Order: sequence, then C-alpha cells, then structure tokens
Amino acid sequence: FIFLTARADGPARQEGLRMGVDAYLTKPFDMDRLLIRVSRLLERVEYFKGNTISKNKRASPLKVFLCHAKEDSKKVSEIYSWLKEKGIDPWMDDEDILPGQKWEIEIKKAIHECHVVAVFLSESSVDKRGYVQKEIKMSLDISEEEPEGAIYIIPIRLEKCFVPDRLSDTQWLNIYENEKSRDTFLEALSL
Repeated sequence: FIFLTARADGPARQEGLRMGVDAYLTKPFDMDRLLIRVSRLLERVEYFKGNTISKNKRASPLKVFLCHAKEDSKKVSEIYSWLKEKGIDPWMDDEDILPGQKWEIEIKKAIHECHVVAVFLSESSVDKRGYVQKEIKMSLDISEEEPEGAIYIIPIRLEKCFVPDRLSDTQWLNIYENEKSRDTFLEALSL
C-alpha cells in the first residue's frame, strides 16, 4: 500500500507506517518519484519472496548504494568488488557513473533505486561538509518510507570515528576490526 496524502506532519506519517503502508508520499508528489518507489517496492517484494534462479543465486541481485567520502574511495572500492563477487549489485560513483553523465542526477537515481544504503564512516566523512552529507540526508528521508523494522541504512565504520547523531540510533558495524565483520554485513543485507 502506498499513501498519497496531503497530510505531511510527522504523527500522520508515523500512523500510516504503523498501519503497515509500504510508502508514504505527500502531495504534491513527483510522478517519477512515485514510479521509482513502486518499482523499488516490487523489486524488494520479489527479492524477499526468495524468487531464485538456483539455490544460491537470486533472480535479481540486491542493489546496495555505497555512500562514502572521496577520501575513502579506495577502501570502499575494495568492498564494492567483494560485494560483486558475492552476487550483490553495489553502486558506487567511481565505478558506475560514466563520463558525460550528470553525477548529481545519477546519485539521486541510484539512492532511490537501491534496496539498501551502506553509509561508510571515517574521520574524513563525519567531519566533512558537502555531498556525502546530502547523500546521507536523502537516504534518511527515504528510510522513513520503509516498513518498520526493515533494514535500509547500514552505518559502517571504516576506522575508529564517532557516529553522527542522525545515525546513532541505528546499529553500526566496525568493518575494520576483523574479517568476520564482512560476514555480518552480508547477514544484514540478507534481512
């Protein structure tokens, strides 16, 4: 169920989500955003129904947006490659934006089309102003439309750093501690 409503206040949104709606969009709404939202919801339903091609491979791979600061590109690129090996469809600006494409449009589109956003945190990203903060804000806004209990944003610390207040109520992962943390990441993606 998708609510298209003029009631934009927080309590109305929370009540709608408690009732079990899959998305809560306020009027006036953007038709492209509605269509993307419907598409994402249908993909998510298919993915979680376990629509499989073989025992270990899903019909459509899970789409994961990798949000990070430019300074962390090398570390995140390694995780991008590792996720690809695991059959997941990661999205990262350095890897997926082609020359000539408008990067801001492509990033917004990727965030709206993904199933999960992995927010990579480091001293560079948490103290930095700029587009990485905008990506986090966009992701948090979309997460409000997700069903209660759904994993949509996964904060991942690449190094010892503080977790910003707006992400601090979500369990984060310290991926720098050991190899087992990558398995924990995969486990979170499978929920």
